[in-house]
Amino acid sequence: MSIEQISPRMAQLFDTIAPVIRFISDSPWAQRSKEAGINDFALGNPQEMPLKEFSQALERWSVPQNKDWYAYKDNE
Repeated sequence: MSIEQISPRMAQLFDTIAPVIRFISDSPWAQRSKEAGINDFALGNPQEMPLKEFSQALERWSVPQNKDWYAYKDNE
């Protein structure tokens, strides 16, 4: 798809996210991310247990409080 076939707003979005896409696909981080023994700290360390407070918040707020707790709501 050429740039002429998309809206100006989408073209602006592509320009905005281009650095992120380049980081994920072309950076030294991306090149080394598949190596054995490499820990990926770009988005946190998945080898660590979550904070106690985070687990408590998930536990507290995942229990439905009413019948519409997980329903789609137009006003939210």
